[in-house]
Amino acid sequence: MKLKRKASASMPIKPVFVYEALSDYAAWSQWMPGVTGSTLLAREGNFAILELEFAAAPGKRLSVECIHVPNSAVIARSLSSSEPKIKIDWRMAPSESGETQITLNMEGPLSLGFLAGFGGFFKPSKGASALTGVVAGLGDGPAGEKIIEILETDEGLVCWYRGTRYRMEATS
Repeated sequence: MKLKRKASASMPIKPVFVYEALSDYAAWSQWMPGVTGSTLLAREGNFAILELEFAAAPGKRLSVECIHVPNSAVIARSLSSSEPKIKIDWRMAPSESGETQITLNMEGPLSLGFLAGFGGFFKPSKGASALTGVVAGLGDGPAGEKIIEILETDEGLVCWYRGTRYRMEATS
């Protein structure tokens, strides 16, 4: 059995900029919740191979294949020999108002071990929110566009400024 979760969001930016952020696989660890490492192993055309490392399993790497369709989809799924079996499906579509509607579908094993270890990663609403922070400073969005966002995550406070993630720590 599979566990399926879904989240949607609307962003005041063109799909091309959302696509750029999603297909920058080496940067996933900078913004995707629960992902502490992302290494691009190969990329050709609309296909890529990526290794992910999660906060839930330090040192363990998950190999995923990624298929990207410019300005409409980025899909990642674990390779057949990798565990856990996951699928991350990002879809984006322009709206009449000039915004981009994104939908994130995630699938993973329906097991207590998976949920206990990867629960921080397996929350599409957090992923959609983090992507919103990444793309906030990109492109030629409307005047008044959000360029800084501060979020409380499982890792503590995180600040997104013009698409770059910063972890905030107290100095006193």
